[in-house]
Amino acid sequence: MRNIDPRLEARLKKLYALAKQGVGGEAINAQKLLEDLLAKHDMTLDMLIDTETKKYYFTYKTEFEKDLLFRIVSNIKEESNFSYLQRKGQRKIGFELTAYEYIEVEIQREAYTESWRKYLEQAQSAFIVANRLTYYSSKNREPKEDKPLTPEEYAEIQRILQMSMGVPNPEFKRNLLEG
Repeated sequence: MRNIDPRLEARLKKLYALAKQGVGGEAINAQKLLEDLLAKHDMTLDMLIDTETKKYYFTYKTEFEKDLLFRIVSNIKEESNFSYLQRKGQRKIGFELTAYEYIEVEIQREAYTESWRKYLEQAQSAFIVANRLTYYSSKNREPKEDKPLTPEEYAEIQRILQMSMGVPNPEFKRNLLEG
């Protein structure tokens, strides 16, 4: 690709990704904006999309994050057989990707990680609700001013209650001697 401002290049590639994988009006607007910017800078889509690959490295903290990375890369590359590099003892993994694929991995990784974090928070709340593990303190006993729930808050409470119905009951094993 010819020399262009790296920020412009990144913006164009993000718009391309959104136009390709967005939904409804989002994809249409991204496509229109992409075409306008390409025309403004006297570029074509072929100039933007390069097939040159290089090794991009991603760090992870948990085995779930590592597995998520593999799944995302597999979906983006649309194959399950791809090369990667991981050094023993490091929580960093490298994939051979194009610039477009790298941006797409970052976008999806951020979205899925945030979705997973929210799901875990809701699962924790559902576990507490299902097992009636309320926490009482002097702060909790003070009367609070009731305010109406927003539709989003109500929907989240409904999801948590629905999840709580699927939480298995714990089995308490008390090692008391029968006498």
